[in-house]
Amino acid sequence: PETIHNHPRYFESILINGGYRHSTYEHNNDPKAPIYKKFTIFKQPNFKRKFIFVGTNHLSYKKKEAKVAGDIVRFPTSLIHRVEESDPLTMSLNVVERYKNNQSYNVYTSLKSDESSVKTTRSFLNDHDSTAVAKDIITKLNKFLNN
Repeated sequence: PETIHNHPRYFESILINGGYRHSTYEHNNDPKAPIYKKFTIFKQPNFKRKFIFVGTNHLSYKKKEAKVAGDIVRFPTSLIHRVEESDPLTMSLNVVERYKNNQSYNVYTSLKSDESSVKTTRSFLNDHDSTAVAKDIITKLNKFLNN
């Protein structure tokens, strides 16, 4: 499962293949609500990321949702969620708001976790894998569009 987080830009996603389950959360001022460490991650124009610990927040679980092929999902920057699990070969097409300088997003971790649990980079495919994935995307998009 991913870490609980929001996104730096608004985007909409249409699921082309597969699906996933995610849980949504909201800020809660009730001192009895669960407490999470909050890290802010700053996206730099050269795709490097830096993060800082900014304190703690109370978050409440809202609901768990299943998203399947054909669903359109809207992700405002205020949405706090966590992908719990995804189906193999899940594929989505995302329409993302234009990049703006100094964008940031928040990641929430348990009080027991440390900074090493915060992911700030993603791995990339090698050229051979990228070609195979691109061909798979084209095949699935054609199938999706012809249904």
